Amino acid sequence: MPVWLGTAPLTPADHALMSVPTTAAASAPGSVVSRCAVALLAWTTVVLCGCAHPRAGDTNSGARAVVDTTTAHAVALGPIVVDVENLSSYDVIVYALRGSLRQRIGSVAGISRTTVTVPATFTSDLGAFSISAVRLAGNESYISDPIGPQPGIRLRLVIQARIVNSALSIE
Repeated sequence: MPVWLGTAPLTPADHALMSVPTTAAASAPGSVVSRCAVALLAWTTVVLCGCAHPRAGDTNSGARAVVDTTTAHAVALGPIVVDVENLSSYDVIVYALRGSLRQRIGSVAGISRTTVTVPATFTSDLGAFSISAVRLAGNESYISDPIGPQPGIRLRLVIQARIVNSALSIE
């Protein structure tokens, strides 16, 4: 009884390939594995050629402009002061977040106020940063919406009894 794969029946050569150990079947010319390897190689070549960026000094008018953020010059706006008021009875650690970078900028005891400073490395004009408050004992945390740094801003973080209900405002 013939075995159907797709629309074409298997040939005696296909049956012979199935009875050969895997390494030999993979190296046999015209086998399914070798055809898949060729297709994967062709696809990878097309993708890599499509992802090529224009070189510096390329005068081709059809080329897209690519901004390289690794060489872009960031203008640091200086440190930003954050007034923190902790209304909860738990101690809280305050972090500055930017992309995948997280830096501890201070801690606040329960039912107290303090001032922390976001370092200048987080306040460049290349993007926004967020403020995070994490309860020292437990797993509750708060993360603010991203803040676009501006010269001379001052922030106020009010930490509520339930930290997820906290709020950050610009003064």
